[in-house]
Amino acid sequence: MSQNSSNDKVAMQATLDNIQKVEGFDPAPFAVEYTDLNTQETRKRLPVMIQMAWFRLKYPEGRIAVEVTPGKDCFVATARVYAYMYLLPQSSGDFQCDQDRSWPP
Repeated sequence: MSQNSSNDKVAMQATLDNIQKVEGFDPAPFAVEYTDLNTQETRKRLPVMIQMAWFRLKYPEGRIAVEVTPGKDCFVATARVYAYMYLLPQSSGDFQCDQDRSWPP
């Protein structure tokens, strides 16, 4: 990787960190290492539950709608993420919100 693209990557990461920042929340301690099966490269990722908690801290009025459909030998989950409740489609028959909270909270 060239020095220029390495610097660009660092700058982009800093910008993303600022955009996704939630006061008082540091996701770094929750990161877990995994090995990419294709490249054998060791990387870090956040477990889904931590990602969801981070989202709810950043967007307390947001919702995550999940649709699960059966595949041949598996299930496929599709998530629609809404920063604000009012962005949900008027007809929610094709998916269900993962929260049973009434609105307003």
